[in-house]
Amino acid sequence: MRIGFDIDGVIVDTISAAAVAISDFLGCEVTCEDVIFRFDEIHEVHDYWIKNAHKFLCCSPPIEGVCAHINELLNEHELYFISARGIELLDESRNWFENYGLPKDNLFFTSGEPKAGVCKELGLDLFIEDSPKNAQEIALAGIPVLLMETEYNKDYADEKIVRCKDWDELMQKISSYI
Repeated sequence: MRIGFDIDGVIVDTISAAAVAISDFLGCEVTCEDVIFRFDEIHEVHDYWIKNAHKFLCCSPPIEGVCAHINELLNEHELYFISARGIELLDESRNWFENYGLPKDNLFFTSGEPKAGVCKELGLDLFIEDSPKNAQEIALAGIPVLLMETEYNKDYADEKIVRCKDWDELMQKISSYI
């Protein structure tokens, strides 16, 4: 089976790291929802983000247990990692993957463009995402989606998308697609 994974919010909790760092920078609380849904409205953050994005996107550790699960899936499946990250972070992200013992060759960065087209081109059988918007676009492209439950997507519901509370549940749900 060909399985695609988003990186930020699925493999690594960069959203929380970004919220903490941006809160410190602004001197006020910035939530994960702010980072995901209102990032464009926080003008002061733009330059800070451009200068420091690699700190959130390439320096945060993976979510606990992810490396073991990914490596387990590698034994039987083709895995692809598709992110909205900018292409300028590709080499640094490959190094991050390698440092944590994760496969670094099937990384695809869309630089903010929709992921659904890449998922279709790769012929994915399943995709794991945390963003409701991306999950919906990918599901509408005919690819089943598992949505990793997070604070910022807890109220999202779509009958075409299956929610997973954590990586253990995700692994169980993946096995039901085999």
